[in-house]
Amino acid sequence: AASSHFDEWIVRSFGAALADLFMRPYNRKVWQFPLAELDHGWTGDRVAVVDVDRLARAVAEGRDDDTWGPNATFRYPRQGGTGAPWRAIAAALPVGRVRYGQRVAGLDLQRREVVLTTGERRGYQHLVSTLPLDMLLTMCGNPAAPVAVAPGRLRYSSIDIVGLGLEGTPPAHLAERCWMYFPESSSPYFRVTLLSRYSPLNVPAPGRSWSLMAEVA
Repeated sequence: AASSHFDEWIVRSFGAALADLFMRPYNRKVWQFPLAELDHGWTGDRVAVVDVDRLARAVAEGRDDDTWGPNATFRYPRQGGTGAPWRAIAAALPVGRVRYGQRVAGLDLQRREVVLTTGERRGYQHLVSTLPLDMLLTMCGNPAAPVAVAPGRLRYSSIDIVGLGLEGTPPAHLAERCWMYFPESSSPYFRVTLLSRYSPLNVPAPGRSWSLMAEVA
């Protein structure tokens, strides 16, 4: 039988021991929501299931399996942080197509128009929004709009990103780390990333400074 919620999926996928030791406390910190009230259809690569045979071979051979999971390898901009790709995309658009310093007041889905706070209306063929979903639905105020979920019914959590810049170099036990998970209730953050390792240009003085990024739900 299929799992009925995320908590049950965790136990079936990882076993009770690993669920209690890591998966349950860590995911409670991440989502800030009862795991038995979350669906599991979204998991996919987001919560990669262990290949038991592969894990057994790694244990028998006494080695770390550093190629497991969707984040075993990834790309990161050498300069400019995560905003660099989007600035490059914006620079490639036709002149006059990028508008800064203007706020969206509403969306007219029937007319396919974005309404700005200035009163100006901008037509579109396809709209890609990066707004939080509850804010987006609130802006679709037309009662005839095909919106299936009322914004007040959506539940959400938020994350504070805390960056720390430090002088010197990372201690030896952190020098080779990319990120670390913290399921314990004794720490407010659930993950800490050694961001200066992603690129030496993430800090003002490469080789003489380093940085950490903590995520607190």
